[in-house]
Formats: sequence, C-alpha cells, structure tokens
Amino acid sequence: MGYQLPIARQTPLIAGIDPDIDKSGLAIWSRKDRKYTVLKVLPFAELQETLCSYDPAELSVVVEAAWLNGDIMYRHHEKNLPKDFNKWTIEGRYAYMFKRGTDVGRNFAVGQTLVHYLKANGYDVEERKPESKKWDSATFQSLTKLKIRTNQEVRDAAKLVFQRDQSLHLKLYYKYM
Repeated sequence: MGYQLPIARQTPLIAGIDPDIDKSGLAIWSRKDRKYTVLKVLPFAELQETLCSYDPAELSVVVEAAWLNGDIMYRHHEKNLPKDFNKWTIEGRYAYMFKRGTDVGRNFAVGQTLVHYLKANGYDVEERKPESKKWDSATFQSLTKLKIRTNQEVRDAAKLVFQRDQSLHLKLYYKYM
C-alpha cells in the first residue's frame, strides 16, 4: 500500500480576520449559501467567543499576518508620515516613530495570539502575508455586490476570504489581486 497525500479539507465556512489592538475585522463566508454571513469589527474577547461558537470542523480561518513581512521597519514611506514631519524636533520624530512601532508590535501580538489560540483549539488557520493593495469601498462593493458601509478592517477581512476561496469570483480575483 502506497502513501496517500492527505485530502485538503474544505470547510463549509471561511473566516477572514484583520487583527487590531482595539477591534479586529471579521468576515465569515458560507460556501453553501455563497454569501458573507458575518461582516463586523469586534474586540478581542468577543472575537474569540464568536469564532469558538463554530465547530472547528466547519470553519477554516485566514489571518492577515503582517509580521511575515520581514522589512516592516523599512516600510515608512514619506507619504505615510504626517505632512510636516520634517519640521518636527528630533525628539518629536523619535516619539512618533516609537509610538507607531509600539502600535504595530501590539497589532502583531493580537494576531499571533489569536493564531496560537485557534490552532490550540483545533481550527485550521492560515497566516497570510498582505501583499496586495487594500480594497477601497468601491472595490469592496463591486466585488461583493454588497451596498453596505464598511471600515478598512472589515474590507481587509473580506479580502482574505476572497483570496482563500478563489472560486468565489475567479475572474475578478486576478483583476484586483
């Protein structure tokens, strides 16, 4: 008897999570119903509670994992800095950069903690490095056909689901990725 590769498990639900210090974006897609069943932002404890209300055999999770981008400290382009940043005192610039670095580190910790927690509880978790541009509201509405207001965290979470299940909109996937 030869070795057989494991069959990839295709769960009925896919959750996309954009982890954040205060509130994380959560999008859950039902493959059966072909629609998003959850699109919201949640604080960490509520996010854990919501995810654990699903059976691990029914839910696979994709987490935006910016910590996989090795050059995060070199991503501070001029366009991301305050307008008059060059006119600030050196102490002000250091304080600003320290605060941004601390916030980024805290976001990473939220995401990594969530990944470890979900894996320990039996969920299939994929860490996905953000490599493409963010969806704006118009792109989100065009691809999902949902005419609702969303914030960036929810759009990022929905995009993770979209990327995970390429069969959702295969033609559009390549256009916007």
